[in-house]
Amino acid sequence: MMMTTQYNATYRLGKFLNQLLQPVIDIYQQGRIFHNGTDFLEKFHNYIDQYDRLRSTTNFVTITINNFYHLTPHHILLSTLLDFFVKYYHLPIVENIHITKIVRLTSLFLHNNRFYYDGKIYRFLKGGPSNSGLIETLSNIYLNRMDNFLIDQSSTKQNEFYGRYQNQIFFTWNQSLDELEQILKSMKSEYHHLSFDIHIGKNLNYLDLYLENRHSLLYSRVHRQPNQQPYSLPYISSKGDSIRKHSHWLRSSLLRAVRYCTTIEDFNQERIHLEMTCLANGYSVEFVQKHIEHFFTFFNATLLQQWSLDHHSSEKFRH
Repeated sequence: MMMTTQYNATYRLGKFLNQLLQPVIDIYQQGRIFHNGTDFLEKFHNYIDQYDRLRSTTNFVTITINNFYHLTPHHILLSTLLDFFVKYYHLPIVENIHITKIVRLTSLFLHNNRFYYDGKIYRFLKGGPSNSGLIETLSNIYLNRMDNFLIDQSSTKQNEFYGRYQNQIFFTWNQSLDELEQILKSMKSEYHHLSFDIHIGKNLNYLDLYLENRHSLLYSRVHRQPNQQPYSLPYISSKGDSIRKHSHWLRSSLLRAVRYCTTIEDFNQERIHLEMTCLANGYSVEFVQKHIEHFFTFFNATLLQQWSLDHHSSEKFRH
């Protein structure tokens, strides 16, 4: 078992540095970073509406970097951070702290991160603890290089859609697959120390979405990972809050289904799955009916409870 503490000085230093760095990175990467599946889908729809680039021949590409939190040695993370400040930030200070001091403090954080495993104490040589926001931010800065590498070779020139959620990249491809393979080959060579999981096709999964190019129309629905236990509710540590938090979960899951599901049939299938999940975890039929009816009434969408609904009404409710 691996353990790190959230109360030592190193962790607090990392939290402080992340509060400085994350807003700077977010501003620079704005537009090509996805915050969640809903944000991704909204940006993808906006791209399709604006550029009309989803053709029947358009392929989707996903790239997952498997070792996100342990990407590179610390000296490379530090040089990447300094390089980011020099090339993109163009200011000597962040929140009244000089960038050289920020880099030194980041070095102090990286080289003093310890974890406990199997009765022994170890020091991270690459990356850091997965519960550290600073490690995620530093990894994002590093992966920004790879983003630029891919964009410079393809996306910007061809107006392709491109973005990333943490370690999961998504982009469209309208050129030849041979050209794509050459770009991916160059990427693997340039970043040979990273482990990639790459998928290409007109239908694939990204985040918690199933996506399909249906003759130049985007089809989507909710996707669950194969290793995800079916009919399971989020774990709530405090039993007294479980009803309230599971009520919020049901509402947010229904909202996700509305946004994700292209067809009313898929939405209703997802709704039934959510209802069954609540029932399988001990909630009463009355509890489920009350929250489902409140959801539809609140959004003035009682017609969605029926199995048939015209496409225009469904799209109006989704947006």
